[in-house]
Amino acid sequence: MQDQDLKEGKIQTLTRSASDLSLGISMIVAVLLGLGVGYLLYKWLGYYWLIWVGLGYGVAAAILNVVKAYKRLHRDLDSLRHEEKYKYMQDKILEEREKEAR
Repeated sequence: MQDQDLKEGKIQTLTRSASDLSLGISMIVAVLLGLGVGYLLYKWLGYYWLIWVGLGYGVAAAILNVVKAYKRLHRDLDSLRHEEKYKYMQDKILEEREKEAR
């Protein structure tokens, strides 16, 4: 049973790491996709500024990907704060702050 839990933990960590590595790729794809849609709209409707609108949507999608990754990372690190093996560091930091305050 414990081996299964350990294996699932490793797989979950590997999946999360792969997701974090794909952030750069997803940013590039979002910008290129927005640019492509803008270009297609330009060819279809004839308005050159639609390329810039598509590019703007692509950049906005890339920024949204970064924000989602930041929130996921923040949530994961927040969950680590309550684990016992990291408590000693919190206590050490609090002691240092108390010494500085005196």
